[in-house]
Amino acid sequence: MAPEILRPVIIGGLAAGIWAWLRRKPPILVATTRVVDASTGKGVTGVVVSAVRINTEDVLTSVTTGTGGGYTLGTVAEEEFGLRLDGRAVGYESGWVHESSTGTAHVVGTWGEANSWGPDAPALTRITKLS
Repeated sequence: MAPEILRPVIIGGLAAGIWAWLRRKPPILVATTRVVDASTGKGVTGVVVSAVRINTEDVLTSVTTGTGGGYTLGTVAEEEFGLRLDGRAVGYESGWVHESSTGTAHVVGTWGEANSWGPDAPALTRITKLS
């Protein structure tokens, strides 16, 4: 007589739900940071800042800079993400955030030139006014 093979009994979507729960990533809290004019150093109000999923460009969360250029993304459900700025509504450039070797963050045109970010988002990002 062949040995009996035991198979787990799955009730509804319980197994799928447990698997999704085990694979979930903890949300990352991103600190408050600022967007400033590259020439004057003054904060820029009205710039849309988006945390974007790497490889898909899905927007995870998005906020608009307030008085003095400050913003807080809050919690982001990814360990790493891209930061995209859109300043067109207030006369500034649009693009991805890149931090140079000197520690200065600024806007670049493509994702390939940018950095990925986590809870250590740049404290200050410089953005250029369009002419």
